[in-house]
Amino acid sequence: MKVYVVKHIYDEDGGFGDPVCVSDVLGFCTSEDKAKEICEKYSNEHVYDVPYEELECGYITYEELHEVNDDMFTDAWWLK
Repeated sequence: MKVYVVKHIYDEDGGFGDPVCVSDVLGFCTSEDKAKEICEKYSNEHVYDVPYEELECGYITYEELHEVNDDMFTDAWWLK
């Protein structure tokens, strides 16, 4: 089974008005179609502040984390 993490990507003020890109994890899915659906439904990219440069928010994206299976410790060399 694959696991997908859904994230909100946005800018924060870096202290001098410069944008610093950060992200927050919104949740996890086991379906890529569901992850895409969430991104399409909740994405709302826009500028939310301009202390010096524009700070943007509302970009929702997902990425595949890895395959999940019950045999993940079969190669646990440290247990041998």
